[in-house]
Amino acid sequence: MQLISRKKSSTKDHYPSRRETRPTLLPRKEPAIADERAEGPLDRSELRGYDDRGFHTQEAFIGPRRLARCRRHADELRTRCRRSQKPWVVRHPQSGSVRAIYGVHRGDDELAGICRDASLASTAKQILGADVYIHQSRLHHAPRFGGGEMYWHSDFETWHVEDGMPAMRAINVSIGLTDSSPHNGPLLLIPGSHKIFVSCTGERSERHESESLLDPRHGIPRPATVARLVGESGIAASTGPAGGALFYDCNIMHAANGNITPWPKTRLVVTYNRVDNQLDAPYGGREPRPEFLAERTRIEPLSAHA
Repeated sequence: MQLISRKKSSTKDHYPSRRETRPTLLPRKEPAIADERAEGPLDRSELRGYDDRGFHTQEAFIGPRRLARCRRHADELRTRCRRSQKPWVVRHPQSGSVRAIYGVHRGDDELAGICRDASLASTAKQILGADVYIHQSRLHHAPRFGGGEMYWHSDFETWHVEDGMPAMRAINVSIGLTDSSPHNGPLLLIPGSHKIFVSCTGERSERHESESLLDPRHGIPRPATVARLVGESGIAASTGPAGGALFYDCNIMHAANGNITPWPKTRLVVTYNRVDNQLDAPYGGREPRPEFLAERTRIEPLSAHA
């Protein structure tokens, strides 16, 4: 697949954003579950729950031995990137410690193997209804007493405007490499918010990519919008022991508080996109972001046989 460098998308923009001074709420056009009768790891009740809430939790996805190997590789990767100035290494603005490392699926270690795991791909394919490839992957780390907050946002809004993802046919999977408690900054989700597209105001940041990933001014909803969504559905916190997997829709509104506890938090996140939902030119009219944020050339359908 060739890199798209034109600024005008060839497909219709069903989810316009960052164009107006006032945000709008648009109904989702694609179903969250392609087919409730689709065969796969999830049963009918679990599929209906995902369709209703926008997320599904699988406990003990990784066994103790594999979890230990993943932790070791994550620690080694952060150590190697400690002094790196590469754009795919994102640092905490205050401490300078490594906050996120993107593109981990391109490696050949245990973490890359998790990203390509057949059982994860099988669940993603069951939910999305077609073969999938890896759109993005990242290792997130919130050190003890290290902050790491993340404001409310929809991943799809960014991927649509800045990367050219046409439709809501992608899913995130977050694998906890450490325990996630109510105290150390767990992922927060607004159940059911995946059914509404929240357009945002303002334009894409023109700053360095790693800095723009920390910019709280672009691609985020207004507080009144978040309050409305929370008032309708509440907030769910993704907590549990290390080794669990959280599947969550690309459009669900989510956030995280900073970690000010003595317990660090590390998670591996991989995004699966349908092969027929490959990226077009960004709908925001800019040049595409780097491929460590949005895969364009390595479109390799994953095996979905658990």
